[in-house]
Amino acid sequence: MSTFGERLRGLREEKGLSQDRAAEIFGVKRSTLAMWELGTRKPRKDKIDEIRDYYNVSYEYLMGDSDYKTSLESALAIVKEHYSDPSFKSTYNEALKKLFSKYSSVDQNDAYYFIIIKFYELTPEHQRIVSDMIDMYYEKDK
Repeated sequence: MSTFGERLRGLREEKGLSQDRAAEIFGVKRSTLAMWELGTRKPRKDKIDEIRDYYNVSYEYLMGDSDYKTSLESALAIVKEHYSDPSFKSTYNEALKKLFSKYSSVDQNDAYYFIIIKFYELTPEHQRIVSDMIDMYYEKDK
């Protein structure tokens, strides 16, 4: 797994930001950002949170503890890894049933509207992850 500095540099480069621009965004000197990326210094917790929010990644990913950028990616990986276990599959499917039944207790049109609106508020990557999870739920009957 990568270190915090490697992840920070990778995220900055993915966004096409120079060190100067990233330092400006996070309100630090370029030399401070460079030290973070080299691993000679680490930012305070509030700066870590600011960086995490800006790049839309989980704390675990940013710190190098996970290869999944978001919690949803991590959740899907867990589901895929354990879905063949009957106990896990049963618990997962029950949780989805509860989620779906929660919205069926209100007017169906309102429920669909709410689900669709919330779904489209997600990033395209998160939409794909949620779709994959729902597909797994429906494939259980096949």
